Amino acid sequence: MTASQQPTKHFYNDLEFLKKTFIIALPIALQNLVSSLLNLVDTFIISGLGDSAVSGVGAANRLFFLFFFFFFGTTSGAAILFAQYNGRKDEASIRKVLGMTLVFTASLGGLFTFFGLVFPEKVLTILSNDPSIIQEGTTYLRMVAFSYLFTAITTVYVFGLRSVHQVMMPVVISSISLVINTVLNFVFVY
Repeated sequence: MTASQQPTKHFYNDLEFLKKTFIIALPIALQNLVSSLLNLVDTFIISGLGDSAVSGVGAANRLFFLFFFFFFGTTSGAAILFAQYNGRKDEASIRKVLGMTLVFTASLGGLFTFFGLVFPEKVLTILSNDPSIIQEGTTYLRMVAFSYLFTAITTVYVFGLRSVHQVMMPVVISSISLVINTVLNFVFVY
């Protein structure tokens, strides 16, 4: 019997594979759900301040969106290396990749933080020409720019933990951050 004539084993018939996939995928899906809820809560709270506040925050978040693409690509590439080295039980290489990724993403986070703190009006002028949006966005960007560095570092660890099959800790951390973020939003916004 040739390779093309052999019956194929479908993954949906492989219960062990499905169980392992579910154990890894469910916490990752939950963590992404919690992250989405975080954005939903932010939008809901800010919507109470009016349309220009929502538009200003949206414009300021475009900077974060650009930042996110840079460090998401970096951490995704690092996650592949983490998984490969974890499969080989090569902790020294995992630490090297972790260190290099942290330095790069922290530098990138620092750069975006700098522009968000020092030049928020200039950044927002590129993204919008409405003075009320720029004014609201500037206030928001000056407050949130501090988080870029921490977001970069946290994301490296989240992707690293996922890559070495430690998927529950990012879920717990994201859930705690959702609660803290919601409480602090109510305190600072209202």
